[in-house]
Amino acid sequence: RDVLDKLLRDERAAAGPELPHTPEPAAKRPPRGGATRQVRVAGMDGLMVRFAKCCSPVHGDPLLGIITRGRGVSVHQRDCPSLSQEALAPERFVDVEWAEDYRKQRPVTLMIEAPDMQSLVRLIGMLEGEEKVRITAGRVIARNRRYTQHLTLLVKDSKQLKHLLQRLNKEPGVQAERTLDAG
Repeated sequence: RDVLDKLLRDERAAAGPELPHTPEPAAKRPPRGGATRQVRVAGMDGLMVRFAKCCSPVHGDPLLGIITRGRGVSVHQRDCPSLSQEALAPERFVDVEWAEDYRKQRPVTLMIEAPDMQSLVRLIGMLEGEEKVRITAGRVIARNRRYTQHLTLLVKDSKQLKHLLQRLNKEPGVQAERTLDAG
């Protein structure tokens, strides 16, 4: 849009005096994409912005944007596995940072391994009850006397996520980590 505006201004200036026209409406419709007010894209305004589902960045994670075809800027964590697998032209990368007033919770997926099902149930109770975390999805896989719980939960930032992982990993026989899908 900025490039088109500049080209039109240059073309109008070359054409001579401007004819009277109706002014543009003062309030433009905001671009689609839930991430627009949550992050700032370096040097660009009014872009459609969306969070990548492959890595689900949370506030505090270092970010990198990819200019997509027809979808604006896709915001990833800088260490997202999808970024290393794609043969992307460097000119499509753009710096992105969190907005200072960002306060929205973001989904993150954890993989929690435990020695038994009772441990998983107790951990879910601890997350919801003591830590006041909202769980939005989950599934359990039982294999070789180990239970793996994939939980999607809402966190406010990377500090809260780090705290939750530390708390989960203090439990006997439990291993918890954040998962980053490769697409």
